Parts: sequence; structure tokens; C-alpha cells
Amino acid sequence: MAHAVESWTWRKYAWLFTLAGASAYLHLLVNVSPRLIFQNQQPVFFSGAEFFQKHVAYPGGIAGYLSSMLEQLYLFPFLGALVMTLIIAGITLTAFYVYHTFKLGIATPYITLILTGTLLAVHSGYFYQLSYSLSVLFSLIAFLIFFYIGRKRIFLRLLLYLILCPILYYLVAAPFFIFVFLALFAEAFLTTAKWLGKLALIVIYISIALLWPLIAHAYLFLYASSDIYSFLLPFYLFLPIKVLPEFLYLLLLVPPFVSGVLYCLRKKNPNANREHKLIGVAKQAALLIVCLLALLAIVYKSFNNKQKAVLNIDKLAEEHKWENIIATAKAHPHVLHRLLTFHYNRALYHRGQLCEDLFAYPQVEGENGLYRNSGAAFEAPYAMASLTYEMGNINSAQCWANEALSIEGESARVLKLLTLIHLRKGEDDAAALYSNKLSKMLFQHKMCERDKPWTDELAKIKGASEASAVDSSFVASHFLIRYGHAYAELQYFIKRYPQHKMAFEYTMAYDLLSRRLDRLVEMVPKFMQMPFDKMPRHLEEALILIGMSGIDYNIDLNALNFRVDYVEKFRRFMSIISRHNNNTQFAQAELLQEFGDTYWYYHLYHQPQELK
Repeated sequence: MAHAVESWTWRKYAWLFTLAGASAYLHLLVNVSPRLIFQNQQPVFFSGAEFFQKHVAYPGGIAGYLSSMLEQLYLFPFLGALVMTLIIAGITLTAFYVYHTFKLGIATPYITLILTGTLLAVHSGYFYQLSYSLSVLFSLIAFLIFFYIGRKRIFLRLLLYLILCPILYYLVAAPFFIFVFLALFAEAFLTTAKWLGKLALIVIYISIALLWPLIAHAYLFLYASSDIYSFLLPFYLFLPIKVLPEFLYLLLLVPPFVSGVLYCLRKKNPNANREHKLIGVAKQAALLIVCLLALLAIVYKSFNNKQKAVLNIDKLAEEHKWENIIATAKAHPHVLHRLLTFHYNRALYHRGQLCEDLFAYPQVEGENGLYRNSGAAFEAPYAMASLTYEMGNINSAQCWANEALSIEGESARVLKLLTLIHLRKGEDDAAALYSNKLSKMLFQHKMCERDKPWTDELAKIKGASEASAVDSSFVASHFLIRYGHAYAELQYFIKRYPQHKMAFEYTMAYDLLSRRLDRLVEMVPKFMQMPFDKMPRHLEEALILIGMSGIDYNIDLNALNFRVDYVEKFRRFMSIISRHNNNTQFAQAELLQEFGDTYWYYHLYHQPQELK
């Protein structure tokens, strides 16, 4: 009878992994969305020799270059999902043959299936880069080449190791240790050489693996010494299940080691377990079901639905789909995130609802969720650049865009914004610099041509004469305000440009969110001079609160003609508090249900909270 381990071939389980691959593709396409991975990572890829030369100047650069190129396909979700699925399938297939090489026998399909699920789980995270998986794939392929070509000749193995080790380190950097460890295990457990020869080769293998990165760092490449043994190892990723990257490496290395040890023991005692009894069909099915359920649980836990909602909002903001942003935010009131709040408020302004519908989404950050120019604002510099550009302060927008350039690199969206900024300022040479870079980006130039907000803005600027290059939505002079004084910046807008509608509405919203009724009252005379069709709901609610409180803010509230239904609604609000013996804590649940979207509820119960 043939040894049972030989019967565990890839073909026998092709149907299972085909099903897993199809499921992985659908999950990545529908649930994860490659377009949102692109939105989070903003991978950069330029055609031409200069970009390539930068990547060949350090270990792991080739993997990074290929990763950047393939990640551009994330712009087309069906292709992006296919790329990730094919790489997962490639690692799964090569790992299957690695396990088969180390005689895992009946455990081979189960461990491979667990590996597949782990790969799918890490790819479900929006921070995981494709270069990590490419590095693993290259390392596994290198080991199969090393072992199957040199398995019968000791000197051929040594020669292959000497060739593959530096090449692989240059291609993928630190993940070449996967190849190194597998080569050590194979030499120790699978080859027929004598133990003295094995020991000598093992010492050589270890020496080369440890010394070659040092030599490369000292004489060949320029990179930080701290990255010698760690670059392109995904151990410090922000993932929901933070052990997944480590678990991935353990799956690749621990089973071959354990199986190699057991294989050696079996060879020493040939009478023990001479033949493997295959597990029955029912038990196999049960084990497969258990594995699949475990994988589903891991993938489910690794998928960050909150992050998906935030990234979707960020993408919609770039596309200026304001109605969709408002609808998405209202559909996810439990997803509290700084970027979501920021874009929701921005969308409200563009739809004329900033002081009308501000509290339909939880404003837990208060005024900081509306406009800030220091601290946490540096975590989303592109968003701040877009907002200040819309307000007309293009010098400030340029500062924030350059900040975004230093954080996310020369991404298409930053290059587009800098092009518009310099065109607005009449700096055509600088604009041409960024526009030329944009034209060298794979797929992005054509996509920019189809991007209506971008093309409309570009056409408006290019069609303007020298005298009217700055239209009425932009201020006549462009100023900078010292960071840390967001409200002062808004006030400066109003002082210099009293009819600046966006700055005025943002200032009113800022006063509402900061619960500064004294400052809000000062805005009322200016409001009467602005081209508003009617008084915004939240402003009227705030003024009703002032009027009913009896506090004298030196303003004639009777002249404002409050809507009767709003006054009655406020009386209903106060009656609920009275019914709970003026205990606002006991009344909160009832007030939230009926008045949760009003300024009154916000003013009474808001507790400032810093979001991520």
C-alpha cells in the first residue's frame, strides 16, 4: 500500500479551495471593497524610470514597486478583488506544496485552509498592504525552487541558497527569513545527508542569513539600521485582531517544523505507524466544517465595518456627493469618527442645512468636529485642505495640502488639489509641476478627466481671464492664521469679508456647538443682512432658549417672529423636565427620543468627547 501521505494531493481538494477562492473574491469585492482600501492607503505609482529607480535602491523595494502598481487596480473594484484573490490563491497553493514537502499528511488540507482564511482576514483590513503578501509568496516560491532542484545534492543546495538568499533579501527584505527557516528545516529533517554535513550547512545558512543584511546595509543600500531585520514585516499593523500577522507567519513555519521532527522520529522507528489510516468521510466533513466556521469567525472579526463607513464617507467627499454623505452619516449614528463628523458637517453646508440639520448626527466632539486647525487636524490634513480651499483661504489650503503631501505622499488627490491651488494663485509653473506628475500616474490622469468636480473647477480657472482668475467664492487676499485659533480664523473671515456666506454659517454653527449663546446673539444683526430665505432651525431654537431663560442679551427677540410651533415644542421640552421634578438626568431618555435632534437637547446634555 502506498504511503498515505502521498494521497493528499492538491487535486483531491481543488473543489474545496475553488469554493474558498470564489467566496474570498465575493467577500473582498462586496464587503471589503478594494476602492476603499485605495482610499485609505492612497498608493502612489508613477510611470517612468525615476519612480522605478527609487524602489530598486533598497531591499524590499521591488516588492513595494509591484505592490504599488497592482494596488492601482483597486480603483476598479472587480480587478482589485481579483488581484488580492489571486495572490491569496498563490500563497495557498505554494504553502500546500510546502506542507506536502514536510509530510504533514492528513493535516495538509486543514492547515492550508486555516492559512487561506487568515490571509483573507488580514486582507480584510484597510491598513494591510499588498507588499506583505507578495513578500510571503516570493519566499515560498524560492523555497520550492531551492528544495526540489537541490534536494539530492548537497553542493547544489548550498549553491542555490547562496544565490537565492541575497536575491530574495533584495526583493522582499525581512520576509526572506521565511525562506531561511524553511531551508533550515528541510536541511535538518528531509535531506539524506549525514548529520555532520547537515550541521555544517545549517551553520552556513544561519551565518549568511544574519550577515547578509548587515553587509547590504553597510556597503550596498541606504536605509535605517532598525529596518535591517524588520522591513516589510506586518507585525505592527492596526488590525481588529492584532495577532493575525504573527499568526500568519506561525502557520507558515510551525507546522513544517513539527512535522519535520515527527517525520524523523518515524524514520528511526519504521515499525511504528508504518501506514496511516485515513480519516473516515464523516470525520473529514466534520473537521472541514469546524475549520470553515472558525475561518468565518476570524474573517468576520477582522472586518471593520466602522472603518468602511468612514472611508466611504471620505470617498464621497472627494466626489462631492453631499446628499449621499448626509444619508450615510444618518444611517450610521453609532459610527462616531472625527472624519465622518467633519465631512457630514461640510456636506450640510453645501446642501444649505448646516444650521438646520446639524444635530441629526451626534456632534460628540462639539465645535472640534466642525472646524479645527491644530492638534488632531494634522491627522486629516487633506480634509482640512479641502475645506479651507472651499472657504477661499488658498494660502491656508496650500499649507494643509503640503502637510498631506508629507503624510500620504504624492497621491492623486493631493496633486489635484495643489494644481488647483497654484492655478488659483496664478502660479502656472508650480501648477504645471503637479499637473505633470499627475499625468504620469497609472490610470489616474484619465480618471481625473472623468471626475466632474475636478474638471469643472479646472475649466472654470482655465477659462477665466487674468483679471478674474479668482471668482467671487474666493477672498480677494489670502491670509494665514496662527494654528490653534480656529474660531479667530472664522471671525477674521467675517471681519474682512462680511458677506462671506460659508464663513458666516460655520461661525454660527461653531457658536452653537460650543454653546456660546452670547457670541451667537452678536451674530443675529449680521444674519439679518445675509441672503438667507429663513432663519435656520437651530438658530431659532437657540434664540427661543435665550428668550425663555430670561437672560438679557440686549436684543429684541420679539422682532424675530419665532414660529409658534417651535415655541410650543420648547414648552413641551420643558414640561417633560418638570414632570421629572426638574431632574434632567431622569428626563434624558424621554427627551432624547423626541428632541434628540434639537439644539435644546444638545445644549443641555453635551459632554465634549475626543474622537479617533
